[in-house]
Amino acid sequence: MPLQVGCVVLAGGFAQACGLQYRGSLLPAAVVLFGVGAFAWGLWQLHHGGGTMPVTLVLQTDGWILLRGKGTEVEAFPRPCSLRLGPHVLLALRARDGRRLRLLLGPGILCAGDLAALVRWLQRAPASEETGPELLR
Repeated sequence: MPLQVGCVVLAGGFAQACGLQYRGSLLPAAVVLFGVGAFAWGLWQLHHGGGTMPVTLVLQTDGWILLRGKGTEVEAFPRPCSLRLGPHVLLALRARDGRRLRLLLGPGILCAGDLAALVRWLQRAPASEETGPELLR
């Protein structure tokens, strides 16, 4: 449903830009066309899963976190810039392939017990060349 609505909005925006250009208003037509292009890019990213969120988060005993998504598994290590932000945790990760990942986890995503377990697990995560003795403060 969102894809069909997005296509209707794109067609309407393109028609509006054409109408503005036909009347000689080139600058507003260019602005509307730019907006249509940005909307189309965002719709494409949303439809093709450019920012796929992991479905499950598995805390391993060796300090790595396994992120399982739709048909993919990514193993990542918490980075020292992970933060506790009140009831939320901004989890910065480094994947084995070098990618940097960020997850914002909070009470709306994890239950209170799981969030507390994650914070405890991060505080005791083993030190490496990238992490210090205290990951979260």
